[in-house]
Amino acid sequence: MDWITSPLTTLLGGGVIGAGSALLLDYAKSRRDDSRQWQDSRREVYVAYLTELSKAYESLWAIALGDSEPQGSAMAAARRALREGELYQTRQRLKIIAPAPVIGACDATYDQLRALRGIVGEGPGADSAVFTSGNQLYREAVRLLHIEIRRDLRIPGPPGEVP
Repeated sequence: MDWITSPLTTLLGGGVIGAGSALLLDYAKSRRDDSRQWQDSRREVYVAYLTELSKAYESLWAIALGDSEPQGSAMAAARRALREGELYQTRQRLKIIAPAPVIGACDATYDQLRALRGIVGEGPGADSAVFTSGNQLYREAVRLLHIEIRRDLRIPGPPGEVP
């Protein structure tokens, strides 16, 4: 009887080890796929948010240059510039999916854009010192947001970039 149980035990043991290995590999693949899917989702939201920031900024820039034809006051036109797209909605999506450092940079950038909106709404042109200062603060906030997004997505920055 020993000559039957020994090969049977070996066969069953090998089957258990093989099935366990297959399950472990499947689990690892599933986790890798989930991680990739989350990264893709974050990338889409980040790109959408940066696009909406850019649209709002370009609208503010046009108002400051006098290139747009504001309906009503400059403040009303500046407020409309931030409401026209999906900046608010995309920001909320980003806050759900992003890690804390990206959310912090997102909030800082948004605050600087709102400050720039206030400057533009007061009416100084794009060549004024107050607009130039607000513009520089906004652009620095965007630069830091790019760094945090790249860090989260594990994308290397441009050569020589200092966080």
